[in-house]
Amino acid sequence: MPIGIDNTSLWLRDIAAVFGAEEPVERLIAAEEAELKEALREFRPLFEGKKVFVSAGEFRALATSRLLQEIGLEVVGIRSFHHDDFANVEYEKLAGESKSDYVVDIANVQPFEEANLLKRLKPDLFLGHANGNMTAAKLGIPTHVIYNTGLSYIGYRGVYEVARRLHRQLKNPSYNRNLSQNIRLPYTENWYGAEPFSYLNTSGRAVNE
Repeated sequence: MPIGIDNTSLWLRDIAAVFGAEEPVERLIAAEEAELKEALREFRPLFEGKKVFVSAGEFRALATSRLLQEIGLEVVGIRSFHHDDFANVEYEKLAGESKSDYVVDIANVQPFEEANLLKRLKPDLFLGHANGNMTAAKLGIPTHVIYNTGLSYIGYRGVYEVARRLHRQLKNPSYNRNLSQNIRLPYTENWYGAEPFSYLNTSGRAVNE
């Protein structure tokens, strides 16, 4: 997917190789990357040291996580709805650029695990689909919708647009902070203190299945 700087450049190079247009495409990539690097400069000071959790289908989550790394954020957790072995190389790319380990939760419709992980990891931002941000929002974490309708998300422009939106949310997280003070999730402190994957047995199936 042409999401993020590296992935967009790779996408363009793959297309260029088909049509024998490597030279003009390399000039285009160099110009776009230089312009984007300069445009992102104003956002990086606020992004430094900020942690983010991503929840989506596997490749959307992985591509978006790489974008977030590229703009200076630290990915501390990924919740993917499924897993395919050919995605392992993408996890390895993320690990190679990560400042520390990140948690991977392969689960669909398991909000109790997500709530536990968010309490532990304490991310500064949460990115997920429009119907999947409620848990984080109620915990007071600023949220952003992956593939937000009306927002340019792919290509070099998409990197800038995502960065601009996240910068604005980090500067003013009062909505989610107020939400957390007036709404609570239905989980006990005992659950938040438990191991988040304690309901899985060694076969990977839920214990109560």
